[in-house]
Amino acid sequence: MKLALAALLAALVAAPAAHAGAKLRVGAEAVLGSHDKNTGWTSLTDRFLVSPNLMVGFTTPLDILSVDLEVSEQFLTNPGNRADLSQASRQGTTLRPGITLSAPLIPIYARAAIPIHIEPSPVQTYARVGAGLAFNFVAASVYIEADADFPLAGGSTTINGVTVSAPDAFSQQIFSAGAGLQFLF
Repeated sequence: MKLALAALLAALVAAPAAHAGAKLRVGAEAVLGSHDKNTGWTSLTDRFLVSPNLMVGFTTPLDILSVDLEVSEQFLTNPGNRADLSQASRQGTTLRPGITLSAPLIPIYARAAIPIHIEPSPVQTYARVGAGLAFNFVAASVYIEADADFPLAGGSTTINGVTVSAPDAFSQQIFSAGAGLQFLF
C-alpha cells in the first residue's frame, strides 16, 4: 500500500513536468521614447531604434507561467547624418532571461526580465517590465507588447575621449513596443 501511494505521489509530481511545453516567439520591437537625466527625452522620430527578437521558453501546464530567454539585436535606422543614410548602424546584442505570467482565459500577460546588453562594451543590465495581449489562432498566437527598461548596473567606457559612467536606476528609462508571432509546441 505504501509503495502504491509513493508511486501515485511520484506520478502526480512528474505529470505537470511531462506536460510542460515549449514556445518560440519571433518578432520585432521599436523604442518609442527614452529619457536620460543628462540629455533629456528622445522619441521615435529622433532615433528610430528597431530590434528583431527571438525568444524560446518553457511553459507550465495551462500555459500560465513560462521561463524565457530572448535574444535581441538593435539597429539605429535613422543616423544623425541625414545626407548619408547608409550609416544605419548595429547597436548591439541583448540577452533577456525572464518569466511570463499569462491569464488562463483572457489574452493578457505580464512579463519581467533582466536584459543584459552583452556587446559592444560596456556590459549593462536592466530591469524590464512589460504587459501584452496574445491572440491565439490555429497555428500561432499574435502578440503585441509594451515594455519599460530601467538600468540596474553596468560598466563604464571611454568614447571619443569622454568617459561614460555606469547608469543608475533613476538615470535612464526606455519605453518600447513590439509585436510578432508565438508558436507553442
